[in-house]
Amino acid sequence: MKKIIILLGVMALALTSFAEERETHYFDAAIWAPKLQIHSEESDISGLRLGLFYAEHESVRGVDLSVFASKIKGDFTGLQLGAWYNVVEGSAKGFQIGGANINGYMRGVQLGLVNINGSSEGLQLGGVNKGGETRGVQIGLVNYSEKHSGLMIGLYNHAKVMNGVQIGLANYVGNNETLKVMPLMNFHFGL
Repeated sequence: MKKIIILLGVMALALTSFAEERETHYFDAAIWAPKLQIHSEESDISGLRLGLFYAEHESVRGVDLSVFASKIKGDFTGLQLGAWYNVVEGSAKGFQIGGANINGYMRGVQLGLVNINGSSEGLQLGGVNKGGETRGVQIGLVNYSEKHSGLMIGLYNHAKVMNGVQIGLANYVGNNETLKVMPLMNFHFGL
């Protein structure tokens, strides 16, 4: 029995030595991923990534500058600046500035015409801010959250579940049993 366990252990070690690790690079430049990009879209960037029309990588840590579109399939940490479109399928931590910012999870500051997150913690500043579960501050023309804890400031604020204050022309709080819709200000404390 001991021989079988030792044999299985040696085989497991041998197999793990053949496991592929993603490459990490300190710089990448892309015109259009994946064909016109220095490194594979399956690699990680830890440093500076520059993109003209479309750049794509597994993860980026550092500074991501893109003229048109940027996509990160995994996680992002740092500063992401894109004139038009930033997508992080995993989690983003840091600053994200662009026309449209879309994330699975965001922790930090988002500045854009449109900011969309599965969930977020921090500040969203934009024309339209949308989130699943959000904590922090949303400032925009339209703010929407499934579940919000914090402050919303905008022309129209909508929270299905609210723990905080809304300031705007029209404010909807789904879990406010007294007045769900109010002008100028609405609030509810407790989830």
